[in-house]
Amino acid sequence: MPETLFAMLRRWLIALFWAIDLRTAPSFHTAVEAGQYGERVAGRYLRRHGYRIMELNFRTAEGEVDIIAEDEDGLAFVEVRSRREDRGISPYETVDRHKQLRLGKAVSAWLRKKKLRNIRFRGDIVEVILTAGEVPRCRLLKNAHDFSGHFQWW
Repeated sequence: MPETLFAMLRRWLIALFWAIDLRTAPSFHTAVEAGQYGERVAGRYLRRHGYRIMELNFRTAEGEVDIIAEDEDGLAFVEVRSRREDRGISPYETVDRHKQLRLGKAVSAWLRKKKLRNIRFRGDIVEVILTAGEVPRCRLLKNAHDFSGHFQWW
């Protein structure tokens, strides 16, 4: 069904509103504080880019998914990687095979819990660079995770 003019205008205004978010990052004492702040920044960033947040911090014994959201391309399981400074290594590069395996198990658990089958989904990453006194920098990497190697249906 085609999008109405009102819906298009509303989506554009929401994106404009979120684009004006110029809050600067505070200084952090711990990596946990930086990570929690980075997840809030990533949530605002995703909303600004048309995502609808469905759930935050889904935890299971197998792992955790930071943000579960959907956009026009389908369901996205988002891993947020925050850094307190730009160290020359991309936050994306810190997602190792073990982390991807745990994420795949958490995704599987969430889909089982919701009784969802045969849906389109992907694994995205939002990188957040937090420098005290500066506006956080974010980068969205769609389809960053390949779940095919270790994803199991129930």
